[in-house]
Amino acid sequence: MTNYLGDSGDSTVDINPGPQSCSVTVPAGAKFLVSVNEIAPGAGCGNYSLQLSGLPCPPPVLAIDPLIPAPAVRLHWPTWAGGYKLEATPSLVPTTWAFVTNEPIVTGLQFNVTNTPPPTNRFYRLNKP
Repeated sequence: MTNYLGDSGDSTVDINPGPQSCSVTVPAGAKFLVSVNEIAPGAGCGNYSLQLSGLPCPPPVLAIDPLIPAPAVRLHWPTWAGGYKLEATPSLVPTTWAFVTNEPIVTGLQFNVTNTPPPTNRFYRLNKP
């Protein structure tokens, strides 16, 4: 089978009732598909859950581009980094991070925020609460 990475190896109905697990290594930057199949055709599935862990790896990179007119900036990061929140602070010492309230807009495969900081310095980061 082309590009096959792995499976849990057992049916949750016949051989080993209960939760199943599977561990695979996905190459950096690669996309992957999780396929869930019923064992008995037409029987359906009353309930199942899927949990992925170890994502994202590496953490997303926040890009900051200056806009005209200054001091507006465009902040953007990849959409695969769901759950990250954009934060800002006027100073690194002492550091008091606050959520940026502008809602990210998805364009292509990027979350985008346009922010006009005050005339003082502004530092940004992505944080996953």
